[in-house]
Amino acid sequence: MPITSHFQHLIVQCSGNVGGMKVPSVKLELDGESIFLKRRVLPYGQREDVLNALQKMEQDGVMSKVEYGIWATPIVVAM
Repeated sequence: MPITSHFQHLIVQCSGNVGGMKVPSVKLELDGESIFLKRRVLPYGQREDVLNALQKMEQDGVMSKVEYGIWATPIVVAM
């Protein structure tokens, strides 16, 4: 018997993008002053994996791609 069968009641089912964490909803203050920070450069060896993860999150509806915005900060991708 696989160990996952024994502990199935403890395993959280999710899209696979958040690792089973409970992610709180985010509220943005629309009246706040906009912030735009420079992008961070990814190490070349991680670019393909990060791009694939971002595409999967976009396909799953976790995030959506935009062309521009007045608010922008670099994302931190835990690999």
